[in-house]
Amino acid sequence: RIWKAALTPAAMKVYAIGAEAQVRDEIAVEAMQAVFEGMDSSGVGKLAEEDLDVIFGGARERFFSLLDVERRGVVTRDDWLRFCSRMKQRRGEQPLTHFLQACARNLGQRRRPLRAQADRAH
Repeated sequence: RIWKAALTPAAMKVYAIGAEAQVRDEIAVEAMQAVFEGMDSSGVGKLAEEDLDVIFGGARERFFSLLDVERRGVVTRDDWLRFCSRMKQRRGEQPLTHFLQACARNLGQRRRPLRAQADRAH
């Protein structure tokens, strides 16, 4: 009897919406990580202010101060993920997506295209 209720169109729609949101979240995190790796020219998992130039140009100092909240002189992957997550919470999913797309475009113009997660595993 319980499974019959679970198969109602409304229950299936609720499940589909939840599953779709989870997939979008996973894609967003993968995009955040890919952009970070694109900026990380040294591959050490930390960004210096100069690394931000590839995406932010003249605004790099402003973004660096937003990202380096602990004032360590470097931006870690966690700092970047926290910044992007706050952006998503405050402004929503679509503005975050547009921001990450702009970052990816800037990386591509600097000959540092993003690599997909499967590409990174090889």
